[in-house]
Amino acid sequence: MAALGSEAARASGETRAAAAAVIEEMIETLAEDPSSEAVRGEAMLDYATMIGAMTLARIVSGTPMSEEILKRARKRLHR
Repeated sequence: MAALGSEAARASGETRAAAAAVIEEMIETLAEDPSSEAVRGEAMLDYATMIGAMTLARIVSGTPMSEEILKRARKRLHR
């Protein structure tokens, strides 16, 4: 998903709907209790952190910042 984000945003409605389904599935997988709004919200934030960290790390790949972004995201997610 990280590699496809900007492309999916410009894609057809059908493609965006398929991407939304994948995102929803991942959020439900991450949420221990997807029926809880609070738990679902935390899962959504965790997934956004993962995707954002991978995207930013790829932008600055080959630099110390790339590893720092991933390290800090891992630390945040393992709290």
